[in-house]
Amino acid sequence: MVDVLLLFSWAYMVAGPLTGAYMATWAYEGKRSTEFFGEYSSERRRIYRVAHINCFVFPYMGIMWALTVVRTQLPEPLVTLGVVAMMVATVFMTLPLFGSLLWSGVRTLSVLGMLALLLGIGLISAGFATAVFG
Repeated sequence: MVDVLLLFSWAYMVAGPLTGAYMATWAYEGKRSTEFFGEYSSERRRIYRVAHINCFVFPYMGIMWALTVVRTQLPEPLVTLGVVAMMVATVFMTLPLFGSLLWSGVRTLSVLGMLALLLGIGLISAGFATAVFG
């Protein structure tokens, strides 16, 4: 299951450069750029930038989780739960932000990503505590 997280994370990380390239194409459009993204400090542009950065950050955390879990004492069912939690965190901390550019209410789904991330971090911390302290 850890290999699934690694594959998912590396594949998802491709979204980072793609979303950055998309935003860069608008950077040279002058007035058209502000029509879509708003002014430089607009909420719409800030949301897009956060979502773009999350396309790097959350897959990276998934990769680190996968490489770290092998040093813990977590039983396989908890490893599976952690893998799913990290994938859910990645999806729900990026896609709802992009979706909120069209439908603002979608942004609240990011809470699921935060909860999944806390679960993943909690599991890896518990696994390390067990490995270190027995």
